[in-house]
Amino acid sequence: MTSVTDEQLLEHAERIRGKVLLITGGASGIGRAAALLYAKHGASVVIGDVDADAASKVVSEIVQAGGQAVSCKCDVTVWDEQVALFELAVKTYGTVDVVIPNAGIASAPPPSYPLQLVDGMPVRPSQKLFAINIAAVLDTCTLAFHYISAGNHAQPDPERLKAIVLVGSMASFHSLDIAPQYSASKFAILGLMGGLRSICDVRDIRVGSVHPWFVKTQMTEGGMSQIVEAANLPYTPIERVAATMLRAATDPDKSTSGQPWTLPDGGAVTRLEKPILSDGVYSALNARTRDAVRASERAFLGQVKAKV
Repeated sequence: MTSVTDEQLLEHAERIRGKVLLITGGASGIGRAAALLYAKHGASVVIGDVDADAASKVVSEIVQAGGQAVSCKCDVTVWDEQVALFELAVKTYGTVDVVIPNAGIASAPPPSYPLQLVDGMPVRPSQKLFAINIAAVLDTCTLAFHYISAGNHAQPDPERLKAIVLVGSMASFHSLDIAPQYSASKFAILGLMGGLRSICDVRDIRVGSVHPWFVKTQMTEGGMSQIVEAANLPYTPIERVAATMLRAATDPDKSTSGQPWTLPDGGAVTRLEKPILSDGVYSALNARTRDAVRASERAFLGQVKAKV
């Protein structure tokens, strides 16, 4: 576990200058803060959000401050709308360098707990939360691999900044009793990040996940904010979360790729070593699966290179 100061979060920010960030859910909350910060440090920003008007306002803020940004309506549960977002990035700026699948929700009506009954029978829990928080993130990552690598197969550049930053939660490590669906979705984000390590390594793409404690946004309004404030607990500053999302992408140390960045309270950021079982049978399993993934990826990239 390594503590990271606020100053250290931005010490490699210059690496993002001239690069292209694509972020979903960038019209409000943490996504908006990240979009503004990336733009402040010279990135061109492409925002996809279901709230097209709010996304346009963020674009206006960035442009008025001297930056570059575009946006379009994007319901992340619709594959074609995600494709259109990536195509917008390439059409406008020629490439995609950093992808943040940030879109997410905290609850999905009707709540599955407490149990809802109709005519004495339980109502099936809504699957909307999983569609947005997990399935759509998988879609974004799939497109990220394609568009980040596009045009770069024939002549790979290990020094080029390429990154995928996933957005988890401290609920990725500590389940919330009143939010089992949300907790499950954020546990999944941590697992997804770990599962992408080997693929990203072969493609010279950084991967990481950012896990904040409660942040004061529209998502936490209502029940959760009341609990936090009644207990006199701190919020994590949204600016610190955005800065962590920038550091996770720009850190030049390849050994930190595949690691979670946590903001466990209102204080400092901590970066965790790769949480992996590595003794006994797990050592052999990890080596075999890693080698299999790398062989498969290299074969795929070789086929693509042959077609170029």
